[in-house]
Amino acid sequence: MEFSAAIEWNRAFETVGGDKQLLRELMIVFIRDQRSLVAAVQNAVALKDGKDLKLRAHSIKGALNHLGAVQCAKLAACLEEMGNQDEFLEVENILDEFTMALRPVTIEMNKFIDDINYSGQ
Repeated sequence: MEFSAAIEWNRAFETVGGDKQLLRELMIVFIRDQRSLVAAVQNAVALKDGKDLKLRAHSIKGALNHLGAVQCAKLAACLEEMGNQDEFLEVENILDEFTMALRPVTIEMNKFIDDINYSGQ
């Protein structure tokens, strides 16, 4: 398997005790739910709802950390902290950065899922 640095695979496998099928299932769930998770973050930003932004960004941060997408999770942590501080000055920039960072993460997850499907592991 050839992967980029979007996901720290050692961390992802550590989360699931090395179980490729479990990691695959978790990634499928994340990809399925990602659009609504991101939409909820975007909605909180649009409404300047700090409490909701903190909650939504915290959820997505946790999922990303467990799946090894550490850099993307750090951006979610920034959004979480901005929500916590009710600080919306730079939030649009961080949100843009986050959504851009999520793309290669999703690509890597899909590659992994396809690879497991193909190899039958």
